[in-house]
Amino acid sequence: MIELKEITPDKAFHLIDKEIATIEEEINNGYKIEDDQDAYLQDLLGITSKEIKNAINVLTDKEQKYYRDLSDIAEIERASDELYKHSRKIREQMELRLYYNERNSYYVKRLRELYKEKKLKKKFPNFDLEKYLKILQNPFLEIKNFSGKIVNYDPFVVNKFMIAINQMLFDEMDLYIINNGPEGSGKSCHSSQIILWFYTTLKEVGLIDYAYDITKMFFSDILSMLQEQNEQKNNDFFRIMNLDEGNDLNKQNYASPDAMDFRYSMRTTRRNLRVVIINIQQIGELDNAISLSRANFIFDCQLDSNRKTGTLNKGTVDMYILPRGQTIYSPFWRKNFTRNDVKNAFAKKLEKKKDYYISLPNEFMIHRFKFHEAWGFDKGKYDEYIKNEIRKHSYAKGFKTSELIGYIIDSKLPKLKDWGTWNLKDPAEKAMYDNLGKWLRNIKKYFELYPEKRTRYQTSYNRRKENV
Repeated sequence: MIELKEITPDKAFHLIDKEIATIEEEINNGYKIEDDQDAYLQDLLGITSKEIKNAINVLTDKEQKYYRDLSDIAEIERASDELYKHSRKIREQMELRLYYNERNSYYVKRLRELYKEKKLKKKFPNFDLEKYLKILQNPFLEIKNFSGKIVNYDPFVVNKFMIAINQMLFDEMDLYIINNGPEGSGKSCHSSQIILWFYTTLKEVGLIDYAYDITKMFFSDILSMLQEQNEQKNNDFFRIMNLDEGNDLNKQNYASPDAMDFRYSMRTTRRNLRVVIINIQQIGELDNAISLSRANFIFDCQLDSNRKTGTLNKGTVDMYILPRGQTIYSPFWRKNFTRNDVKNAFAKKLEKKKDYYISLPNEFMIHRFKFHEAWGFDKGKYDEYIKNEIRKHSYAKGFKTSELIGYIIDSKLPKLKDWGTWNLKDPAEKAMYDNLGKWLRNIKKYFELYPEKRTRYQTSYNRRKENV
């Protein structure tokens, strides 16, 4: 049983009236609400405010000091939540509409001019500029996933994604996104939704024509991702790539060959206009050359306990933006931040473990939103695929050499027992023999698992023979 000591009816009603007034002020602050939304909101305000006040009357009845259940508190929570969700949705829609209406008079005209000036017709021959300009003003907020379920997107986030595509198209910028958060916070699910949104949008306007093959977009380790990048051609634009486990890029692995290759690719392939998403449990462990120098969006996925059910709540995300321009506006805090202030706050926060393991610089958060657990691809099929990939790469990591040298060794060297005289009774020589044999077997197993790679090298050398 719960004893309510401090709350009084007058205090409770004052708080409720203040909240309702704030909502009304926000949604009527210079915006026009559609008639049907206006009518619905007025009804909702009337109904929920009465429900809340009735519940408070019961809870604050001076004739009773103890209560046997929480139904009235639950009613306050339910009514408040319904009112908040609907009013927030209306405000987000109006903000998005206002953003595009204000810019439509000069924004679209200037993009048409840039399209001609930068000769994008030649660079992207299948790009439908007019369709793109329409999507700019009415972007995808709902997309159907592989199972027919609707994935809903936050309007503010979508707005920022559209600006990112603009910069990719007209300013030759790639895009790096970091999904930060503890294990189980929904990072992978959220990134799958991001993949689906970018793929759908870019495909719709003719900027990409490759198939929606998640095995070429969603990677469990950096080696797989680098191999896929190496196979892409120079004019293979707008590839969407998600490294689901970014621990290979942490500060401790700074000098590893894979991490160095990734940083090199990051510096030299900006004009490939890739969308690169990195999932990591703690952004502070990530190499600063990526987190502070190249990241554009940082999504901090939250995980909290549900006291009612004893389960975990996930799906709440804090969004940070490391601005390319001089300033960035935060609707959450309702003020502008300078680029230097944001960068300095992150640099200071990520300097020491005791700081970045607590939280990101909340005072520079841009936006908070929720996403529901709807995967952008068939997770069951992907899980089966990833098990096979992990098994394959356990062999690949057994030798440190290039694929080409591995192919030559496997194809041309004689069997290990024929390399010379081995004295296997000598413990030291026997150890060398065993270690070398394991290394060679790993190379052979690698090409058995990837026969298409062996065929590619064979074909390359056969062509050289024909040209002699």
